[in-house]
Amino acid sequence: MAYLPQQTELDRQFPIRVSDLVAMGNWAKSGMFGGLSKCASRHIAEALECVGMTAMASRPVGELSGGQLQRVLFARLLVQQAPLILLDEPFTGIDSATTQLLVQVIEQLHRQGRTLIAVLHDMSLVTNHFPQVLLLTPQCCHWGDADRVLEHIPALNVASQP
Repeated sequence: MAYLPQQTELDRQFPIRVSDLVAMGNWAKSGMFGGLSKCASRHIAEALECVGMTAMASRPVGELSGGQLQRVLFARLLVQQAPLILLDEPFTGIDSATTQLLVQVIEQLHRQGRTLIAVLHDMSLVTNHFPQVLLLTPQCCHWGDADRVLEHIPALNVASQP
């Protein structure tokens, strides 16, 4: 399982390169003192390319914008190659171009057969990119196809945006 929290506690002053942060996604396989295999290094390069951050691989993490950091954290998820991915508000605080890129990454993971569970409040993102939805409110719980489940929102007096 791989997890991306809504807010990542990361010391932006810590002297770590982008590629090293992504490599941390491989920690479960390599251990604390294990080196990276050629295969792992290839996965890191592929993950950075997938999120459009190859050119930033040797840059310090402290130089990244919020959207760039989110891309790098997604790359770290990709390196884990987990069958189950949990995302808590993965698009909070990033620009629309980065959101669209990361949505494409999520859709690619879904096509690969990965299970993705995302906490989202943006109903347009939910409707357009997530085929199955679990709607949880204090009044009810609905599960199913996005279009059918989201029909319940007006009756619940629930805002479609946070």
